Amino acid sequence: MRPKEQIKGLDFTRHAHKRLSQRGLSEAAVKAVLDYGRREFRGDGAIIYFLGNKEYRRAIKRNPALKHELLQWVGVTLVVSSITNTLVTAYRTKRPKRSVR
Repeated sequence: MRPKEQIKGLDFTRHAHKRLSQRGLSEAAVKAVLDYGRREFRGDGAIIYFLGNKEYRRAIKRNPALKHELLQWVGVTLVVSSITNTLVTAYRTKRPKRSVR
């Protein structure tokens, strides 16, 4: 991804670009998590998007054609600043932090 790129209206920090690249997460991963993931608002102004097993099952129930595409993104978490509408970082996890559960 190019540094000035936007996906679904989100800007990306340099840190986010670096982390996406290091962790093998593509534009498709970001779009999938934003579209099908769970969203939680934190008190510090961050929005956490997480694509877990529950969200995966819900998405493929509505659209079975997404089964293989979404499976590779289960466990991806995005941290977005609600103030600047900017993707701050992204990572993979098997279990979300307690505040996202």
